[in-house]
Amino acid sequence: MPEANKKKSSFWKNFFIVFTTFILTVILTLGVLGLYIFKANPFNVQACIISSFLNSAGSESDAQAETKKDKHPLLNTEQEEQLDNAGIDVESLPQTVSPETEKCFIEKLGEDRVKEIKAGDSPTTMEIFKARDCL
Repeated sequence: MPEANKKKSSFWKNFFIVFTTFILTVILTLGVLGLYIFKANPFNVQACIISSFLNSAGSESDAQAETKKDKHPLLNTEQEEQLDNAGIDVESLPQTVSPETEKCFIEKLGEDRVKEIKAGDSPTTMEIFKARDCL
């Protein structure tokens, strides 16, 4: 009976040694490979890391500058944002509202609601979808 216990413990001991050696070899190999790639720079890794860092810092200020830009003279910022969120390209909208377009809006939304929107109220998402054929 003691020999059976020795065989079991010997198996797990050997398994642990082989497993640990394998894991350490993999970690060491990956570390050396990573160091080689970073130092020898065969894939221009350093430039990619530096440029991605610089671009991520610059993109935040670009995004802020873009939100401040007035995309359409007839719309306020809130209306522009709402139309952007609905997937409508605000810059492609007409700069003037023709009588036919206004009539279409009145048919779709009602005269009172069109007056409210002209006064600066933002249209709801449902109103945007109702009136999208007018644009």
